[in-house]
Amino acid sequence: MKPSLSIVVPVLNQSVHTQNLCGFLQRYSANLPGLELIIVDNASTDDTREVVERAKQWADYAILYMRTSHNLGYGTAANRGMQIAMADHIVVTNNDIVPAGEDMFCFVPGILGDRKVLGCARYLLGNGYAGYSYAEGWCLAFHQRFLDEVGGFREDFFLYFEDVELSYRALHNGYSIEPLPLSVRHIGTQSRGEIADPWAETHKSQAIFEAIHAGQDYAPRPMAGRLWKA
Repeated sequence: MKPSLSIVVPVLNQSVHTQNLCGFLQRYSANLPGLELIIVDNASTDDTREVVERAKQWADYAILYMRTSHNLGYGTAANRGMQIAMADHIVVTNNDIVPAGEDMFCFVPGILGDRKVLGCARYLLGNGYAGYSYAEGWCLAFHQRFLDEVGGFREDFFLYFEDVELSYRALHNGYSIEPLPLSVRHIGTQSRGEIADPWAETHKSQAIFEAIHAGQDYAPRPMAGRLWKA
């Protein structure tokens, strides 16, 4: 049976969050028949693999596990997971999220349909990195056609700005960015803890973004829909 929703989760250590996420999805799996969870392990050194293998034994949904040979970074790992996603609708999210309501991702397929929308849990309008407006990468949702028409994350970025750049391409390919009423909350800073100098990495990624799009106007279109706060 084709999955109703593919959830792609790049992880690096922090196995307790992966374990919790598997449990949260189990709680709501009855409302998401055919759910597919794809965990892309960025060469974790903790017990992430064991946690996932145990979850496979009790989960009522499919869990696919992929381990990389080294830390590819968030966007590249997400791309690896999206390449094997089978559902029409895809969510890319971090493992350090918690439910903030009774539905979690249950409404994603119905809300998105086949519209040209990059959905997100939070949209920063002009107050993100260096003043850019973008969909925050910790929770994104879209139809499979997005990958054909826009593509996945650029793999020039190791961490930071990959979501800014993806938002840029989405907008310039006729997509709107739409905050969705997703019942999730982000704990945050988990991946940042693995980086020796997060600010240096941010500035490096900003320079990559501006080099890629040098001379191009970053002019986001009006945001579709109303703004829901995550």
